[in-house]
Amino acid sequence: EVSMLATQQLKDSWLEALRSGKYKQGRYTFRNGDKYCCLGVLCMVLKHPEWIKLGRDNYALLRDYSKLMRSETDSLAHMNDNPDSTFAQIADYIEAHIDVSESVSTTPC
Repeated sequence: EVSMLATQQLKDSWLEALRSGKYKQGRYTFRNGDKYCCLGVLCMVLKHPEWIKLGRDNYALLRDYSKLMRSETDSLAHMNDNPDSTFAQIADYIEAHIDVSESVSTTPC
């Protein structure tokens, strides 16, 4: 199954944020001080910084809202936690491997 993001705007905003240099990359948690996981950056792009406080407990909410599959959030988290992976490389992966489903509503039920 192909992984999808809810909208092209969300994908573009996430890629821009990962490549911007605004966020420092951290490991093993959505946010630690001023460092973020790529999924923590997605929380910020979605304008839900409160999700960061819940960390891994909020994967389901993040997936429901963004329309990412569990296997994809797991892969992105593992990629992020690899010391050899940069946000730029993660953005390249997202750009190449995650499609967009414009027909899916971004409003959670």
